[in-house]
Amino acid sequence: MGTTLLERVDGLAEVISSHVGQMEQERRLSDEVVSAIRGTGLNRTLMPASLGGNERALLEVLEAVERIASFHGSTGWCAAIGAGSNLFSGYVSRSVAERVFSDVDQGNAGIFGPMGQVRANGDGLTLSGRWPFCSNSLHSAYLGVACFWYGDNEEPEPIPRYLMVPVDRVT
Repeated sequence: MGTTLLERVDGLAEVISSHVGQMEQERRLSDEVVSAIRGTGLNRTLMPASLGGNERALLEVLEAVERIASFHGSTGWCAAIGAGSNLFSGYVSRSVAERVFSDVDQGNAGIFGPMGQVRANGDGLTLSGRWPFCSNSLHSAYLGVACFWYGDNEEPEPIPRYLMVPVDRVT
């Protein structure tokens, strides 16, 4: 990748504009646009280098997202969520980060409202709850959800937790 992030993002203009009608009709990003965003390296920009990320300056990432949004607002929104959710890779244990963020170009999604509960179920723990639609979820491998941690207790811990759940485990 001999070009700058912004130059690679500028290269998205044609693929995004050629799919706007389809995306508006289907109310989701096209697979071609998602693939093109992955190809820019945007989703790895806020990840630690030790995990394969680029550790870009936040202003550079914001400028790239702003440029995508100038081509199509909803695409910019999903690009921001995809790259931004990967920032969590630097705040979890290395073993968890290596599993959840193993594909550094995969964007993810999340919702911060603590609308779930984690409780002991006899064999382990169960996460349950209902969260409203989460932007970029259709293009994610993991969804981050906020919840209250009960474990074996009657009352939750006072500070919510944020869990990354594989998309294939979400109903």
